[in-house]
Amino acid sequence: VCPDPYFSGVDMTGVDLGGLKEGETEGKPPLLKRFMEGKYWTEEPDIDYSDHINVPAHAPYERIKDPHNAIKAYIGMCNMIDVYVGRLLDALERMGARDNTLLVFTTDHGDMLGRHGMWGKGAAAYDDCQRIPLVAQWPAGGARVGRSPAVFNLVDVMPTFLDAAGVQSPPFVQGVSQMPV
Repeated sequence: VCPDPYFSGVDMTGVDLGGLKEGETEGKPPLLKRFMEGKYWTEEPDIDYSDHINVPAHAPYERIKDPHNAIKAYIGMCNMIDVYVGRLLDALERMGARDNTLLVFTTDHGDMLGRHGMWGKGAAAYDDCQRIPLVAQWPAGGARVGRSPAVFNLVDVMPTFLDAAGVQSPPFVQGVSQMPV
């Protein structure tokens, strides 16, 4: 669900609607091939594709009622986030807290959005789900401006925040501070 004006304001000109490409399932493991073809594990209970978890595969591209509108809603929601982040930044500026606020924007996963014949998340290690945004800004923290090729994992968020606050991470924490980056 994407409210207006964000939904109606999206220009879909040139937007790739995804889909399964000819021959794309060739050479793929059986479970991934089934996901890409939109089949369910429950359709062939005598074939063991999983660790016995009876969960349906991602909905196939053809079963999405309107891929155009699904992708349009996704883009519209991203645009809506931009507006609300802007409002947050404006409020911090008015309060005089903008420069000393560590801002981090990220997400836990992407969405297939019909790419490779799949919708949703989690089934396959494609960039569509794995490469997620992470934007950080802290003017008072002296951070460099620009892009970094560093790999930032979500387990790094807590140690990075602790480091920014001058607190050492507990020894059991898996992540590492990304403050040097």
